Amino acid sequence: MPHFHIQQRQWDVAYKLLLDPQADTRRHACLWTHLARLAIMTGDYEDAEAGLPAAPSAVHDASRLHLFRGQIAEARWDFERAAAHYRDAVLLEPDDGSPHAELARLSLKLLDPDACRRHLGRMTEIAASSLRLRGRSLNVSQTHVGRLLDEFALDQPLLDALRRIRQLPADERVAPLKELVARNPDHTPTAIMLLVALRQAGRLVHSGACAPNGTFTSLPRRIIQYWDDSEPPAEITELMSSWREAHPGFDYVRLDDRTAQEFLEAQGMLDVLRAYRRAREPAQRADIVRLACLATLGGFYADADDRCIAPLGSFVPPDATFVAYQEDYGTLGNNFLGAVARHPVICLALRLGAEAINRGDADFLWLSTGPGLLSRAFAQIISRPTADESVHLDATIFDLGSINRRIGAHCPVLYKKTIRHWSRASFGGKKQIYFTQNGRG
Repeated sequence: MPHFHIQQRQWDVAYKLLLDPQADTRRHACLWTHLARLAIMTGDYEDAEAGLPAAPSAVHDASRLHLFRGQIAEARWDFERAAAHYRDAVLLEPDDGSPHAELARLSLKLLDPDACRRHLGRMTEIAASSLRLRGRSLNVSQTHVGRLLDEFALDQPLLDALRRIRQLPADERVAPLKELVARNPDHTPTAIMLLVALRQAGRLVHSGACAPNGTFTSLPRRIIQYWDDSEPPAEITELMSSWREAHPGFDYVRLDDRTAQEFLEAQGMLDVLRAYRRAREPAQRADIVRLACLATLGGFYADADDRCIAPLGSFVPPDATFVAYQEDYGTLGNNFLGAVARHPVICLALRLGAEAINRGDADFLWLSTGPGLLSRAFAQIISRPTADESVHLDATIFDLGSINRRIGAHCPVLYKKTIRHWSRASFGGKKQIYFTQNGRG
């Protein structure tokens, strides 16, 4: 039986426990905390709230309660309420790093880099022993949030402009944010704030129903994946196979380092090929080749460490021409994407990413070729002077909870504990040797 069927069955059992009044899960912290995490992760916020106890007596449990309520509020894009709950969690348990981590990330969306730096620093202090054992830096800039913090704090006049716009109601923020994007197309924080405003105003997601037979009127029935070695490890092969097994009627394209270069050369994409060859890490090469394939062929791309839980036709609207999801940073994730060939967002992201690599830019790859790049490209396309709402009405941008019910993203696999994973390459850590099935590391 495929693992994702087992996982789904475990979720079903958990939800029955969560909602069964006879189970009385609220009396047992080991139950309600696990069930709350599961419900929040999969976007079932009402069920998560229903399973939380009213007023636990233990300090740690009370802190967890505020942490979960903060996560629910943040997932519903109510940042102020989320921040209040996270701060209550910190007051109850100041030496717990989890609420500090949540506040550090959330403070960026609240345009408060000072608070982000403070909570990031406290989180690092709490985790210092663990970080040292893993050979990781204690410099807050050597973290994902720390790199984004640098982006937000770099241009004070732009930050002040974003703060003024943020005082407006969500729907009234969209127009001035589009103007700001048009004037500052390379500024990732402005792109993020536009995407957040669109989500909060209810203007980001096309709500078209899925076709009963799972057909698409625009998107090709094609799945594209990449792994740099010709023979992926067994755990990666199993994850990648979940996409083929769930879509027997789809074309399936799996590229490796050699076939990716052959594809780019055959398409005459010489500048992109040069960027691919100059890319610092396998993850950055994957970023480039996914955009190139979607730009030329169209279809769906899924990262090698993502598991398919539900067939695409069961949740992607048939008339969508661009499919992505919004991360908890407010950015568009790029590990799962769908697009018609020559979609303007994909083509712009590909051009900008290849140009950055070929110039020799040394930016954090998440910003240069990953979600940061994709978010800037999307924001630029919908902010062009000739653009109107029709430009993105056929785009489906899922929220994180809804996509987690369909895709098991970023599965924990062995290579992520090694230097092969982009986060360890970017932020340091003890180098380990990773052997694939064919013996090459």
